[in-house]
Amino acid sequence: MNLFWLYELPNTVFAAIVIGFVGSIGLIGQQLTRRWVKRIPNNDGRYNELVNTTIAISCVFFSITLGLISVGSGQNSSDINVNTI
Repeated sequence: MNLFWLYELPNTVFAAIVIGFVGSIGLIGQQLTRRWVKRIPNNDGRYNELVNTTIAISCVFFSITLGLISVGSGQNSSDINVNTI
């Protein structure tokens, strides 16, 4: 599959495509799991803990990813400075 045509799009169009694609996947997933989630009884409130745990895991994953991206860009910047001097 050749996706090089994406590089030729303006940034705003590319952002709209990506946001629309990710948003549509989220909405489709919500519609597919809606009946299943409604059947789950929530009498004791333990699903609040499940949601909190899921959000915490997502935040940890995001923070580690952001940290690695920051370190990588900092390393690239210092490599460029060393090579140009």
